[in-house]
Amino acid sequence: MSDVWNGKLLADAVPIKLTVHYRVHAVDDGELLGCGSGDLATAVHHYNAIKAQNLERHIVIRPYDGPAHHVQ
Repeated sequence: MSDVWNGKLLADAVPIKLTVHYRVHAVDDGELLGCGSGDLATAVHHYNAIKAQNLERHIVIRPYDGPAHHVQ
């Protein structure tokens, strides 16, 4: 199936499986609300679940170069 954007045909492309490491923060105070690793759909689902619990807050999701882990 070909994709069309603004009436123009896009070049064919093959979807890729990619692991995203991310953290979700509140913009107002920087509070870490969640973090994880997974494919893009997993990250979006996690973001939406956090947003549903924090409707009054402006939150952002940021990619990182590796998984979150505790520093000893």
